[in-house]
Amino acid sequence: MWLWAISNSGLLGSLVNLDANKTINVSNDVNVASNGILSLDNGVLSAASINNNGQITLSGSIADLKGPLLNNGLLDGNGRISGTLTNTTSGEVTVNTGDTLRFTTADNTNSGNMNLLGGTLRFNKDLTNNATGTIAGRGTLITDTGLVNQGNISLSGGNSDIIGNVTNDTGGSIIVSGNSSATFHDD
Repeated sequence: MWLWAISNSGLLGSLVNLDANKTINVSNDVNVASNGILSLDNGVLSAASINNNGQITLSGSIADLKGPLLNNGLLDGNGRISGTLTNTTSGEVTVNTGDTLRFTTADNTNSGNMNLLGGTLRFNKDLTNNATGTIAGRGTLITDTGLVNQGNISLSGGNSDIIGNVTNDTGGSIIVSGNSSATFHDD
């Protein structure tokens, strides 16, 4: 199987920027190396699977990353991921104020860090926060078909909204601190 690599020695180079009306459809896997950056500025990348060891930044409401994502690096910005997210222990997902990352498929898992820095993480289906997973900061977390928490949710630094049913499994913790408030909707 041919592997499309975003790296210093890869076929696409170490920086790939897809701006508006630009689409790459890859029938095989795409690998973003630790020195690679994939930027979707209202662009679209579709692949059999995406393995991120570097950085993927989405910018814009029509930016779309299509395919299952194994995240060992940084995923941030504003856009859509149309594939199952597996955020590993070294993976980081960050949303800043005004940003929304929307995950459109089921069976999403977090074993790393999800940082709410005033933005919104929206899962059209479910999210499981595994035992090593941390969801931290302030912002909005939406899980249309539910959140299973086996790890740590630490909300601080402002107001947070958790929208969707929450199941706090054995070993899971939810902490609201620092004169912050959290509202749990639909639970």
